Amino acid sequence: MQKNFPRFKIKKTSYIIMKLTKQKLYQLIEQVMLTEAAKGIDDIPEDYYVLCMKVGKGFRISLNPINDGDEELGYIYFDPVKPKLGNCLKGMVITVARADHGWGPFLYDLVMEKASIEASGIIPDRAIVSGPARAVWRYYLDNRMDDIFVRQLDNLEDSFKDGKQNDCSQKSSVRHLKSHWTQSPLSKLYSKDPTTIEKLKKLGKWTEPI
Repeated sequence: MQKNFPRFKIKKTSYIIMKLTKQKLYQLIEQVMLTEAAKGIDDIPEDYYVLCMKVGKGFRISLNPINDGDEELGYIYFDPVKPKLGNCLKGMVITVARADHGWGPFLYDLVMEKASIEASGIIPDRAIVSGPARAVWRYYLDNRMDDIFVRQLDNLEDSFKDGKQNDCSQKSSVRHLKSHWTQSPLSKLYSKDPTTIEKLKKLGKWTEPI
């Protein structure tokens, strides 16, 4: 038995190392895909602009063509958090999002900036978040701390025992990481200075009807 034990131990350790390496590899692949594919202001086609529309109590930000015959490159709806979902530090929540390849992170930046102007910032959908969208939030958390401010939200049971101001539904976070939901990028509120919006205004690429 003593002869077999070292072999078993080495085999088990190798499996754990391989498993961790594979997880890290997936994260790196996600980051490379986001950084290589992500588009910005300089990539906006000459005949496109950003439109920010008030829709009810919320907003819709989209990349619109000047010509009516062309299609939008993407859009995101976001609204104030409904009372039943908690106070959520008085943030706004993304409700619907669609973007052509590469435009998602750019639109998310704009939504984050506008939500930081109108409220305290933006949070992901509280029910369910797609894999690609979750990758964007993870990228923000791991790579954008230099220009984005992140705050941890509590759950509706006030697990942190610090009052109701930061209590928020964590359904999407629990779906993601179960009991480790605080480690999910979906469990937080994100805010950002409106640097991209200001650049778009100077370029005449930002339209916001009064």
